[in-house]
Amino acid sequence: MAHKFYLETSFLLFKICRNHSLNFKKCQVILYALWFSKLNLRKISSNLTKGKR
Repeated sequence: MAHKFYLETSFLLFKICRNHSLNFKKCQVILYALWFSKLNLRKISSNLTKGKR
């Protein structure tokens, strides 16, 4: 579910970047940041659930 959300978000970002002709490198950085933060969030949430047990 989260992966689908990420794909849709990245697709939207890509469309927005193309429409506003922003620097593609900048958009890639934003996408990587989103992806990285999502991975970190998953790691943090799994750590939290482990701590509760």
